[in-house]
Amino acid sequence: LYSSDESGTWEVMATTFPDGEKRWQISTNSGIQAQWSPTGREIFFIEGTTLMVVSLVDPKSFTLSQPAPLPTGSTILSTFDPVHLSPYTPGADGKSIFLVRSATDNTETTRLMLIQNWHEEFGGGS
Repeated sequence: LYSSDESGTWEVMATTFPDGEKRWQISTNSGIQAQWSPTGREIFFIEGTTLMVVSLVDPKSFTLSQPAPLPTGSTILSTFDPVHLSPYTPGADGKSIFLVRSATDNTETTRLMLIQNWHEEFGGGS
């Protein structure tokens, strides 16, 4: 997975490795900071200030679902760094996502939001 602005807009792309002969555009309306889920069944990326997910429907043909927003309930803090400093990390269990979000007020409190079972809430089942 990588981000490219070859089209004039940052998009998330995938390619075969190591030959690079086949390429797929993962995002449909811009995207940066893509990561595979630990299970290898989803790809996460940021579109603007929204965390998006694409599911791998058929691994053999690399068929993907349409990108959809994750139900995080918050805005992603993105520094528009398409390569480094990702504001989210998929949990090793494949069900949690750890993210940095923008504060909605000027309070100086530190808060950690843990989103569990997002896959079930999103309608994906197990």
